[in-house]
Amino acid sequence: HGATLRPMEQLLTLREAEAALRLGPSMVGKLTTRGELPVVRLGRRVLVRRTDLDEFILSHRHGDASPPNEAA
Repeated sequence: HGATLRPMEQLLTLREAEAALRLGPSMVGKLTTRGELPVVRLGRRVLVRRTDLDEFILSHRHGDASPPNEAA
């Protein structure tokens, strides 16, 4: 979708992404199918950019020090 891949950017296999997220293959498959976790397709290989994985993790973080969106 127009994202540029930097030459030295780390690419993870789906298995590595599953391990990093501590999720099973079916859940990671759902996330990639729904577009919540972007993938890079190189031939038959499906890979995840480390930066996309980090952004996914940050977007699902709860309980941090950022101000809430709702009024107290």
